[in-house]
Order: sequence, then structure tokens, then C-alpha cells
Amino acid sequence: MSNSVTNRRTLLKTSGVALAVGLAGCSSGGSGGSGTATRKPADVTTYPPSEYESQLNIWNWYDGFATYAKEELPKTFENLDTVTTSSYSSPTEPYSQVQAGAHEIDNISSSTPVAAQAMGNDHLEPLPVDSMPNYSNLTESARQHAKDNFSDDQGNIYAIPETYGMWPSLGYSSNEFDSAPDSWDIMWDDEYEGQIALQDSAIYTGYVGAKYTGQDWRDPDDFEDIKEALIQQKELNRTYWQGFQQGMQLFINESVVLGTHTMARLYYAHFEEDATHVEYTIPKEGSLTYHDFLAIPKGAPNPVMSTAFLNWALQNKHAKQHYKQEGYLAPVKNIFSTLKGDGTLSDEGEEFLTWSDEERERLEFQTPLDSEVRQKYTDMWTEVKAA
Repeated sequence: MSNSVTNRRTLLKTSGVALAVGLAGCSSGGSGGSGTATRKPADVTTYPPSEYESQLNIWNWYDGFATYAKEELPKTFENLDTVTTSSYSSPTEPYSQVQAGAHEIDNISSSTPVAAQAMGNDHLEPLPVDSMPNYSNLTESARQHAKDNFSDDQGNIYAIPETYGMWPSLGYSSNEFDSAPDSWDIMWDDEYEGQIALQDSAIYTGYVGAKYTGQDWRDPDDFEDIKEALIQQKELNRTYWQGFQQGMQLFINESVVLGTHTMARLYYAHFEEDATHVEYTIPKEGSLTYHDFLAIPKGAPNPVMSTAFLNWALQNKHAKQHYKQEGYLAPVKNIFSTLKGDGTLSDEGEEFLTWSDEERERLEFQTPLDSEVRQKYTDMWTEVKAA
């Protein structure tokens, strides 16, 4: 994930084999006047479609994967001339565009809470997962999570799991600690004043505050207590990081020795940036596992190509690029054996990313919060930062 938003528009042409399976009535023009935006993702019933738009506008906060897709998609879709990618550090950035209604976004990558908000506000298109051959490549748990959290009363699915991991992880430096800290309480330890960094996040830092005060993070009894605890912690905190690269760099150069981040970014720091002192642990109070999701917003200008892209992204050879590019894991079957099979993942790396049965007992899968609870966290966080 990038801390900046970049827009890259490149004309890509290849001379691949012509696509043979038809989708009647769909023009191959792009968003510049073909009229295909009147079609819906649900209209796509065969893969790959023989006719599709010539443009695709990808908004994906995994910018390494987006760059890979921009380079590789035209090798499969020979009539795809233009691929535009935009990266961002917060899932709310594309959502605000989708919410406004006037956008050129064909698909978005988003967190579970933001994707749920978009679906709840009727900003997403239902997806034809039953006809997508690669949807079955997702793990059973990932498909169940989509069904439980992103389906309507008719059984339509509105978002597809893209990655999974743990967030927030308790990151620490092995140069400072002989053994892993075992509690979120350490974020309030005066000994580490100025050496701690928490994410600038109402939900994920609010989660840490709820655990510290012994409350159910999904429905806290006393937000005032959480607020006061986080205000106390603020005096020890070096910074509230915003960009994921920024947060990772703080651990790499040991500007901080404690803090929160995603498991994947801490993995990337350890193995890809040679910062072998960067480690993570699951505190006794617990942490959250998550899926990030791919979705198609209403009004997507290139809905057929966007639907074909989602199916393409679920192939193991493409899905593994999340790991190869940035250390994130895709929830597809046999992902570890796929990565180890081509030498991408080492035994040490697999051990770093694998949770023991005991650790799994401390993990809770993140599902969308009640809107009232979410708003309370947002209001509380505004007060904490203003204090």
C-alpha cells in the first residue's frame, strides 16, 4: 500500500490469441462512449468474455499488485488497450469517490468495514460469483465470510475476498526485547516513551484501547474510559502513522521499538528489507484477522472488463503476486504450497506467517461494526487527537 495516490495511464497492446467465448450484445469499446456501462456485472455469464471494453480503471491499495495487473492483463485480454491504476493508503479514499457518484472507477480494493458500508449504502454491484470459474479457488472460509457479510436476502454477493492477515499486530524489535511482549499493556509502559507508534485509526487503535481497558471492542460499555486511556498513551507515542509504508519504515530504522501494524508489512520489513529485528506477536488479549475485498461500484464505466478482472485475479498465479509484491497473502487454496513451489516462500517465512493453535484461540475475525459503535469510535478518536 502506498502513502500517495498515483495515476498512470498507459496504452497497452498485445497480439495474444483471440478470445473465443461470446457475450452477446457487448461492445468492445471502452468508457469513452461505447454504452457498455449500461450493462451490469451480473450480465457476464461466460469467461473469458469474447467482447469487453477496451479500458479498465483499477483502484487498488495494493499498488504492487495493481502494477502487476496493468502489465499482465493485456496478455490475456488482447483488446484491452488502456489500463489505469490508482493507489492509496486509506480505503475511504475511493469510497468517497464512489459515494459522490461521479467517478471513473471500475473496481476497488477495500477493508471489510468500508466495503460493508459501501454495500449497505447501495454503492456496489452484485457479482456473478456462481458463473465465475475461479471463485471456487477461494478457501471455504473466505467464501463463507463473503456470504455472511456481503450478501443480500436474495443471496447476491457484493464483494470478493482479496487478501487476509492480522491487523493490528503488536510489532516489536528483537534488539530491544529478548522475548515477545505478551500484552497490549506495554503500549502504556513509561520505559518506552517516544519509541512507540500506533496507527492513526479510530477503529484499530480504538481496538487496542478497548483491550487495555478490558472491554468488548465490538460493543464497549465505556467509551470515555477508552478515550482517557488513549489520551494517557498519547504522551508516550512517537507518532500516529498514516501511510503503511511510513509505519513500516519506523520499524525498519528503529525509530520505534513497539507499535501496531499489519502482519504482512512486518513480514515484508523482516524478509524483504533485511530488517530481521522486526517481529510481531499476538497479545494475550487478542488481535483481529481480516479479509480485504474487491468490489465493483455502481456506475463502473467498464463493467464487463472489471468482472473479468475479478475472475482473473483469483487464479493462484496472479493471486500470489500480493505476497511477492508486498508480503500479503491471498485467501486462495494451496497458497503456501504455490509460493513454496516456485521458491518464493522460505520455511522461515512460512513459520513467520503461520499461527499456532494456541495463537488462533486469541484471534477474532473482523466483521463490520454496528454503525452506531463505529461512529462512537470516530468521535472518540477525534477527541483523543485533539487532546
